[in-house]
Amino acid sequence: MTNIKLPNMTSNTTPIDLNAYKRFLDGEVEKHASDTKINNGTSIVNAVNVGSYSFSWGKIVEQLSGEFFIWKFQISTLARKSDGERIYYQQQIFNYLQSKHPEHSSEHAILVAGLHDKCIFLGIKDDAFIIASPMQHEYKNRIWVHMHILKKDIPEILSNINNT
Repeated sequence: MTNIKLPNMTSNTTPIDLNAYKRFLDGEVEKHASDTKINNGTSIVNAVNVGSYSFSWGKIVEQLSGEFFIWKFQISTLARKSDGERIYYQQQIFNYLQSKHPEHSSEHAILVAGLHDKCIFLGIKDDAFIIASPMQHEYKNRIWVHMHILKKDIPEILSNINNT
């Protein structure tokens, strides 16, 4: 399979999900989830689902795992792709985010997030990508996610997915 890099485009788009962005910044989940434990075969085991934030492009599922917040970014367009296509796009999205935020990207997310203040890593199943944040950096990282991921990277990723 040939790797296609997502273009490094800049986006001046204004977020259309202002209420969802504010809820995310304030940590006020829109839909509370049960505290069912999950185990999806990754280093994030026994994560407790906190809830989710809905956006026009999909949702962010928030979980707690030990001393970490886990934000799983689920893009609706990817849910309609076949398994092979979804895995391909997940890898391309991770490569794109890794090129834009190399100091915050790793395939060993919890370990790296523990050494730094956040880490972006490859999506699993329905997740386009995942970000781990130690609890002590939660609010600072919510602002970082808002300013970089939600306002800039998500519009660029969506544009690329829609154009292919």
